[in-house]
Amino acid sequence: MNTKTHMLHPFKKFIWLICLCSFLFPVFSSAQGTLKDGNAKREEIQRYFGYETLMYRYLTIPYDLSMNTNERGDFVDIGFLFLILLPLLFFIKYREKWWVLIGMPILLLFLFVISTSNGFIFQHSTNQLLVNNSGQTHYEINGESDGIAMIIIKAMYNVNNAIYKPFNALGNAVSGEQDYVTYPLVLLIFIGICALLFFNFRKNGSWFKLLAASLFLVYIFFWYILSSGIIWYGFFGWLLGVVCMVLLLPDNTKSTINRWTYMGSYTIIGLWIIVAFVSRMSNINPGGGAASLGKNMVNPVFLQQVVGKANEKQILDMFYHDLGSATKKINRDKNALVYRVGTSFSYFIDNNHKRVFMDNQLGFFRRLEKRYPDKQERADVLKASNFKYLIIDLNTPTLDNTPEQSLVDKFNGLIEFVYKNPKVKLLATNRQVKVLGPDGKPTNKLAFNIFGKVVSNGTFAIYEIL
Repeated sequence: MNTKTHMLHPFKKFIWLICLCSFLFPVFSSAQGTLKDGNAKREEIQRYFGYETLMYRYLTIPYDLSMNTNERGDFVDIGFLFLILLPLLFFIKYREKWWVLIGMPILLLFLFVISTSNGFIFQHSTNQLLVNNSGQTHYEINGESDGIAMIIIKAMYNVNNAIYKPFNALGNAVSGEQDYVTYPLVLLIFIGICALLFFNFRKNGSWFKLLAASLFLVYIFFWYILSSGIIWYGFFGWLLGVVCMVLLLPDNTKSTINRWTYMGSYTIIGLWIIVAFVSRMSNINPGGGAASLGKNMVNPVFLQQVVGKANEKQILDMFYHDLGSATKKINRDKNALVYRVGTSFSYFIDNNHKRVFMDNQLGFFRRLEKRYPDKQERADVLKASNFKYLIIDLNTPTLDNTPEQSLVDKFNGLIEFVYKNPKVKLLATNRQVKVLGPDGKPTNKLAFNIFGKVVSNGTFAIYEIL
């Protein structure tokens, strides 16, 4: 018996056992969407996953993660290497198979069409995201304001959306917020990749490559169906993905295509490392504005603390107006509870694991609002429950990607609660507004407040419940 072939049997049995067990789950249950009506899971978790038809929600994950379609920021950015190199290296590795030469481009084109039809275009001239919702958007081309690149992109998206129409009709027919199609489809794709894997390694008997690829596939499969697209649940999988990319590189570079593949792949990886390093060192953040790009490598406030020119309270006040004074007062009331909606200010509150109640999606506040419609009575209820302070993240509405904007609606209810409510008192905020005059019109006088003509939106507000 061939020893190398014999070594593959445990891995083969392991993979097919995983496939069999996984198949039982979608057979006896449907792939579930999340509820509407202000459901916190839909607002918080599903924003990483998307709000399109459930089947396409799963199929577009590779593109959405690489392009940050659903959530944008460094904390969800895995870069473009996986999206570019894994399909490309796979294609080159099996280029001698006719069905790969035909099937791979068709599959990639299909994934591109359904992904971009549920994505966006960033328009530099207006600094705006032009959302493409289920392929329904028609992009108007303006030759005067659009550059040549934007003209090409808009035209491509218009053609792409036309191609997507039958796929959209198919998705709406077989899927929705829940279905019996998505999990079996994902499972069949996974089994097909596993079958190709074993067919290939049965010939060359490379047990190390088989082990690495098997671990990658199994880990990514369960991350794929269980994580709702949340990137940090798959960190180990991305490490294995890098290993698989290296293993897919040609073993020899005698042929021209292998040589170019080898050099090109390492060139792309090297360029990505340089770009990522410069981006992080320069502290370039989305939405920061062109004037501030690369100017915040070192925060001068930290330097003042290092050289001893400012104490902790002064440092906090430099970052956030009056935050040091507010947290000092909160920490004096050692037994008072704090109602927190967003922000990371728990860090500055003593015994925060016992005192801070988090309601980031305002689900509890909405129930409280329904039970006690009068806002003064609501404040009395909170005070009777030993809540004395309320911390509000003013950027909470920006987290709402739901079509129905349920989090925005709940946040508006929270703002209505503190508006002209004699039972609450503003302690600190970094929102700057123009003060309203006796005639109700904005004056040129500026003040730190929540209500008025906003000059600088700010990020937080802290109230005391009287």
